[in-house]
Amino acid sequence: MNWDILESKEVKKLERLIVNLCRAECGERKHKDFDTRDYHKIARERKKIIDAALEKQLEELLPYIVAFDNEAKKAMNLMFEQGQTMFRTLNKSYPDKYISVEGCCFMDGIYPKDHPIQGRDRQYLFKALTDEMCTNMYPHFGINIIDVNWDNGTDFSDPDSIFESDPHIYDFEGDNWNDGLDRDITKDVHLSVMFHNLYDHTNLAISDYIFVRRFYSHFETEILPDEDCV
Repeated sequence: MNWDILESKEVKKLERLIVNLCRAECGERKHKDFDTRDYHKIARERKKIIDAALEKQLEELLPYIVAFDNEAKKAMNLMFEQGQTMFRTLNKSYPDKYISVEGCCFMDGIYPKDHPIQGRDRQYLFKALTDEMCTNMYPHFGINIIDVNWDNGTDFSDPDSIFESDPHIYDFEGDNWNDGLDRDITKDVHLSVMFHNLYDHTNLAISDYIFVRRFYSHFETEILPDEDCV
């Protein structure tokens, strides 16, 4: 696999700009006359360059994508299990209250040790690229992008299912979310919606996440008095 595009002058120039501007945003360095909305424009341009180059080697790239996707599926499974356990525990403890549990699954914030490009600023760049300054949706919803919610209206008729919130979206076995990739090369891999979310709905380049192997769950809970139940 040829990763030369990640060290190309055009990509490094964009990455230096992102790092410098993010440092300025954090007060580490003064930078005048820059519209913060341009963070997204720079990140999108970087993504476009990297993805276009790497997708020309899709057959060689695919094992990395599949390895990431498999770990993302495991992480989402765990998040579902944790969320449902949390909801059931709260519902049992507060039977007369309205209970709501919202869950998200995020990539670990530590720069992947197996990424082919290592260096002093890579952790800072990774943090910036996954922040709302540089990308949409992921900073708020994680790899699931949409809200995953358990509340008093959730149908728990199938206690063995871990996909009770939305069985269609997270049907890992049946779907192949390979939009944008070569259909023939990816026809048998059954990529999940989590890969699709990062690939299609964020400003992250493929190389930013395919080396991630660790994830974490984040939950927000709400307990309301009976009169506020909906």
